[in-house]
Amino acid sequence: MASKVVCDGGAPLSGVFDVSTPNIWQASVKKSLCDFDAIVVGSGIGGLTCASLLAKHRFKVLVLEQHFQVGGFCSSFKRRGFTFTSGVEDVSGVDDGKTGRLLKALDLKKDDLFVLNRRLFVIGDKKLILDGTKEGTISALCAAFPDAADAIRAFLDEVDSVLHGKDPELLKNWKSVKYQEKLDQFFREPELKAFFCSLLGYMGAKADQVPAASVVGACLSYFVVGGYYPKGGPQHVADMLRDYVTEHGGTVMTRARVD
Repeated sequence: MASKVVCDGGAPLSGVFDVSTPNIWQASVKKSLCDFDAIVVGSGIGGLTCASLLAKHRFKVLVLEQHFQVGGFCSSFKRRGFTFTSGVEDVSGVDDGKTGRLLKALDLKKDDLFVLNRRLFVIGDKKLILDGTKEGTISALCAAFPDAADAIRAFLDEVDSVLHGKDPELLKNWKSVKYQEKLDQFFREPELKAFFCSLLGYMGAKADQVPAASVVGACLSYFVVGGYYPKGGPQHVADMLRDYVTEHGGTVMTRARVD
């Protein structure tokens, strides 16, 4: 597909070239694309993250996006006065995980971008409101299942330890067994087992199919350190990363499809 590329200043570059032809593409990169060090195709959150880190380290970056806005599934859209989320609604690792490390690397503040989610769980006739903290989770669950209070705290203490690498031997233990075995070890109540399986959709597998350790970061971390919603909606995060790239000398183009 022939694509028109625009330089930093906004003026179209001379000529139209076919990016599907390798030799022409290489020549165009060298002569016509202002000597970019890296070209990122697609402005999903992964592409924007990559471009932001490259731009921070003074690489000249070009981001090409076929949609009219950046973000991919980390974006928002409006219909009849309402704003909807395209996909992202619960972000993990904001404090000390991968998301937190990205914010630190880019000198961005968590409180400027995210707010801690609260959750409502309905288990039979019980309604649990979780505030996103470990103690809040323990308190809500113990109030609903007082006979299992010791097991609930012990289970989440182990999850916390594995999540933060506090006990290497415990981590080995969680790696050696299936998640269902851990649930059976701690709980007799089917409702509690179902509750701690409620986020397994993130993994696309059942409790008896995955190692217990793999569930900790992907699912159980939300009950210990919480999950976050982007302030102003996910589009705000995507737009922030777009602006970071341009403020550090990069170029982000929308409506720029690449074949």
